[in-house]
Amino acid sequence: MKKYVFIVGIIFLLVNGCNAMNYKWSSTIPIEYIPLSSITSEKQFDYYLNNENIVIFYTDKNYLSSNDNIFMGNDDEKIIAMPKKILMPIDAEKGIYGIKPKKILMTNPINPDDKDILDFVGNYVSENNGSFAYINKVPPKYEQVVINGVAVQKVVPDENGEYAISVAKRKIKVDMIDDKLLTKKINSIKSLSELLNINITYISTGSENIKDIKKENIVDNNELNDLLNNYWFKKWYNNQYTHIQYTPSDVKTKYNAKNLDILAMSHYPMIYVDKAPETFENDPTGGYYPETISYEGPNNTGYWQKGAESENNYYHYEKGEPNWNDNDEYNSNWYYEGSSVSPANDTEMNNRYEYFNYWFVKNYAYALSENVDGLLLYSNDKTLYNMVFGKENKNMFWKLNIGDRVDYVVIPGHKEISKENNITIIKVPGLLNNEVYGVHYIKEYYLEPHNEEFGVYVADSIYYDKNKIYALKDNYTWICSFKNYADWSNKYTTNNIVIKKGNITTKYNENIKITIYNKNIKDINNKLFSKYSIEEYNNDLNKIVIENPPKRLGLNN
Repeated sequence: MKKYVFIVGIIFLLVNGCNAMNYKWSSTIPIEYIPLSSITSEKQFDYYLNNENIVIFYTDKNYLSSNDNIFMGNDDEKIIAMPKKILMPIDAEKGIYGIKPKKILMTNPINPDDKDILDFVGNYVSENNGSFAYINKVPPKYEQVVINGVAVQKVVPDENGEYAISVAKRKIKVDMIDDKLLTKKINSIKSLSELLNINITYISTGSENIKDIKKENIVDNNELNDLLNNYWFKKWYNNQYTHIQYTPSDVKTKYNAKNLDILAMSHYPMIYVDKAPETFENDPTGGYYPETISYEGPNNTGYWQKGAESENNYYHYEKGEPNWNDNDEYNSNWYYEGSSVSPANDTEMNNRYEYFNYWFVKNYAYALSENVDGLLLYSNDKTLYNMVFGKENKNMFWKLNIGDRVDYVVIPGHKEISKENNITIIKVPGLLNNEVYGVHYIKEYYLEPHNEEFGVYVADSIYYDKNKIYALKDNYTWICSFKNYADWSNKYTTNNIVIKKGNITTKYNENIKITIYNKNIKDINNKLFSKYSIEEYNNDLNKIVIENPPKRLGLNN
């Protein structure tokens, strides 16, 4: 059996990150994406080469070649060379070649769901007298998305901290944020959200923060003036200052609580969650549930409680952690009542979400009782995931009844949007990579948006960078909360778009924009599109972007 070989130069690139929220698109000419690794015979290749569809062949991670200048299939019987000279360069710099009409070779690995690929294919369809359209992954007026959050953390572990917290009779160095400063930071950020008309997620790392987050803050006039001046007069274009987006009358003087989005990382402070699970094991009946929060009580009361000393029986040691007031050589990961556990118990306790199953369920259940909007899991551990989503597991007796109690869950992992039990799951890589002595915390994190795939900016209230927000706002960025994006993505994934009989039809048409490629689009002022809100028009590319289109848009009338 013969094997086809394309002799061309290759530049191998990584495929863009996967995103389960695939583009919604439609084409009047069928389109097929064929990874070269799937071609195993001449007959199969001939089928794709000679059908009526637009076929895009591309190299993928499973594709093997004999050298850097030859594309090969998987059948070793015989080789038939296709010299580079017979290929027609479409965009040689990007490795895109025409084999014959409606048949394309892309020499770089691609993600068919990437916006750049969609735009290329859309234009190619229009040049072949077809129509192509897709629903953009951003709302009207925007070019990119950044999910925005602020971590409200009163106590943060710090190797050089000026304070120390007692946990299981050991001390952990921390920085402690003054209550007045924390309140001022929250008020300032709430003012910023009103000024720029953006929404922000407030991440609580322990229930002691939730009351501060929920306070209905009146915007301070001095703070508002500072924010306005910073935003208006930091721009310098063509030797003159400008302020093009806001006037004072546009700015509300009171924070709109309905926009509040609270993402709970934990109910108990993270120091206990990471270092000493089973703290407050009998609360509230045991009397250890904190009625008030005190960070400055006597040593024997520990941290975050009023009353008797907490049950800090268990303690997880992190290699390199400072040694306080004992000579223990730390020969295990786990300690009980100050002594290292046996190797067998150490191994068992390392699977902490099974061993302390009840306590972790209780921790997240208490967080849910605070009427938060989402949960932030600081680990993508499968046992923790199953526990939170109430999945069956023979090694876990307790599990959370998450039901309809939250709108979304944020989990570490490759960037992705998915659903579980009708709850949106947003995976973010590297958000919780910061830790000291094994205690997780958030300092500042930025995941840059790519095309219309979402980015993320999250920072501690002390490190929150307003200038970054200003720059994003001026770059046509939809700055939204995690809840905003969960709601918007849910609507997007249930939407659809169809081109049939000269009409483009969408299921939902509010707060969307669609990109259309059609060769007959020649004049933005023609009667076909003059009644619609046009965001972009490019006659050379046969392209038009329409905001909030009618559910049924005719291309021929």
